[in-house]
Amino acid sequence: MFSDQHKTISVTSGKGGVGKSCIAYNLAMSLSLKGFKTLLIDTDFGLGSCSVLAGRNSDYSLEDVLLSKCQPTDALIKCSPDLCIFPASSNGYRIDWLLGRNNKSICKSLIELESQFEIVIVDTPSGIEVSTMETVISTNSIVLIVTPDPTAIADAYASLKFISKRKKDIDVQLLVNMAESDREAENLQVKFAELSHRFLGAQINNLGYIPLDRHVREGVKRQVPLANFEPVPPAAEAIELLTSRWVSGEYIEGRSFFEQVLMFDDSES
Repeated sequence: MFSDQHKTISVTSGKGGVGKSCIAYNLAMSLSLKGFKTLLIDTDFGLGSCSVLAGRNSDYSLEDVLLSKCQPTDALIKCSPDLCIFPASSNGYRIDWLLGRNNKSICKSLIELESQFEIVIVDTPSGIEVSTMETVISTNSIVLIVTPDPTAIADAYASLKFISKRKKDIDVQLLVNMAESDREAENLQVKFAELSHRFLGAQINNLGYIPLDRHVREGVKRQVPLANFEPVPPAAEAIELLTSRWVSGEYIEGRSFFEQVLMFDDSES
């Protein structure tokens, strides 16, 4: 159970346009509705959209925290009793440049704040730039988003190739989005797993799939989570099933996200 652990999960994709941020937001919301104190961290600097999806604004962002312009709590957006968002701004800073400017007091503040949550979802930038992938592997688990689009599959494979070289033992879970049928999703999962094992020697777990659903676009337009729709749409049911599996499963404990991504070493203080 999450209640006994500090769990960090990155949600990533090899390319944009596959619904990554929307999934990250709705996964976080689903977990919070189950009573878990959840933090959603938007690290997609320049294109951050998690706060937009939630219909919330903040005067500050994670960039402002890393640039010492405000305290971590000043940037935090409280969406519900159990869900907070660390927003990213649209300033276009490179993540590696920002992370290189932090100081120990900022690191400690971020790590202390993160420790107040039971689960942390990290919405990463799309793509396979080194700075992006280093952020991806700074979590305990990775949810790799893919769609049936051949370019999305190729880019997801490229992401997994980087991950398997840098952190071979990390838990990677494949999530198929926008699947038109059970069969389409299952065929993609089987083929991707076979290719990953054969050519990368990597094991990837199948988290499940989210069906193609018009309510997803409607939720984005209305800035509301899928859980708010009645009757419950297919995509919301799928996300509920995914998070229920997480809650009942076994998870790996590790260092906090900020502790890893900021390469913070408290032994030097």
